[in-house]
Amino acid sequence: MERERASMTMTPMPTSTTTRTASPSTILVEDLVSGYYGRKILDGISFSISEPGVYVVLGPNGAGKTTLLRTLAGILKPYAGKVEINGVSSLVRDARRQIDYITHLDGMPEGMVVEEALRFYASVEGGSVEDVKRVIDL
Repeated sequence: MERERASMTMTPMPTSTTTRTASPSTILVEDLVSGYYGRKILDGISFSISEPGVYVVLGPNGAGKTTLLRTLAGILKPYAGKVEINGVSSLVRDARRQIDYITHLDGMPEGMVVEEALRFYASVEGGSVEDVKRVIDL
């Protein structure tokens, strides 16, 4: 049985121009394929954002909203395609530092033990579990 393809939209929200101080930035996504555990969640997503602002990603459960945001933030690495922040690949740490991502959940798959979580975040930030254990004295 083939799963029905969900869709999502990205909508700019009105913001006050008097309080915005950030300089314009660009997010470019081309033919993005991303997911987790080898499962494709996003397949061929393309868009660009060149105006500063607050954007809302809308879609039903399972549409890929969280996967998209985690991929933009560099938490998930794309299987294929391109994600650039101000012309720099999202795979480069300096590009990822230009994106702030906060979720309402801890973002860890259910059943993941502490050491697995440490390995996951260490791989995202380019560190090692041993460094984390040493720093927090585990």
